[in-house]
Amino acid sequence: MASNVDEDGAQKTSRELLKPYSGPNFDTHELIETNRIEVRATAIIRLFSRTGIVVGMIVILLAFKDEQSGAVGLFLVGFVLIIITLTLTSKLNQRVVFDPAQKVLWRATKFPAKNSKGRVLFRNVNAIQVLNEKCRTNNGHYYTRYEINLMLSDGSRFHVMNQVTPEGSKQCSERLSGLMKVPIQF
Repeated sequence: MASNVDEDGAQKTSRELLKPYSGPNFDTHELIETNRIEVRATAIIRLFSRTGIVVGMIVILLAFKDEQSGAVGLFLVGFVLIIITLTLTSKLNQRVVFDPAQKVLWRATKFPAKNSKGRVLFRNVNAIQVLNEKCRTNNGHYYTRYEINLMLSDGSRFHVMNQVTPEGSKQCSERLSGLMKVPIQF
């Protein structure tokens, strides 16, 4: 179902990345299918978030056992570690839900109100947009990151997920394209 979107839609929708960054060189999200499709954080991201919180809690418990003057510093280190972990993973753990029964999608953990900004009707989606970016790791290696967005009828875009494999981006974009009956723009 891959094709170019009509000229009007292509002209008013940007080809710039919505989320430009050199993030991790592994997939952070995956499509999970139940009675609806959800874009969820991968097991690696869930493990990372839980590990940071557990380590922070252990450091705080060690601070309570330490009866010397370093206890306050140790407590602060544990507290800061928990806050940083929660901050870094809060966006990564946020889901995008596609409900084919109601023909609507949203970004959140609960169903949004009818006029909510985070709620998009399938009929307002013109195409699936797949963009790529060459990223450089800290040790100088390069990889390609793929960004999957929805092109909306008002010219705006809705970021769905990032992938680091061409196969993963193709599979996800084709699945969403088939669900919403819209073309894919590469």
